[in-house]
Amino acid sequence: MDRNFFNKTNYERLIVMHKTCSMDKQMQTKYMNALKQLENIKLQFENKPIKFFWGESFNQSLMNLRSLLKEESSEEEKRKVRVQIIFQHEEEVETTIDILNSLRDEINKDLSGIEFIVATKGSVVLHVEILAVLLETDQLLQSTLILFLRRILERITTFNTETIDLVLIPVQGV
Repeated sequence: MDRNFFNKTNYERLIVMHKTCSMDKQMQTKYMNALKQLENIKLQFENKPIKFFWGESFNQSLMNLRSLLKEESSEEEKRKVRVQIIFQHEEEVETTIDILNSLRDEINKDLSGIEFIVATKGSVVLHVEILAVLLETDQLLQSTLILFLRRILERITTFNTETIDLVLIPVQGV
């Protein structure tokens, strides 16, 4: 009877450990590579030190949105599109998230057409709303993202890499 009790306790400890321990670097790399292949994520453009990657679902969202903008320009211009900007290989995730969330109003001050909503874990994930009209052309999209990310990077002191890889993912149904 005692033996079953201790086995159950050890088993429960093992489950708790697996639920709370973070993924090791090797496993994280494996899953990131699998996601990139599944989503066919590619480098879309670069503005040093920032590299922007996105895949087929983001491209499809852009194409759909651009066709809507051509058809119903007045109504769709005011529409906002929610995206996630995911920082790859961020070291001090919790510190960076705390800094960004505490500076939300400062980051958004004087921004036009793009709004920082919140940063969450899972690397560093920025939840952002962009006016649909700013996605109308590649040039508008790129300049909007670059200005926004430069503002973010000015406020983060935890980055010490020469390049920063960012993945854009559309948020469906918002």
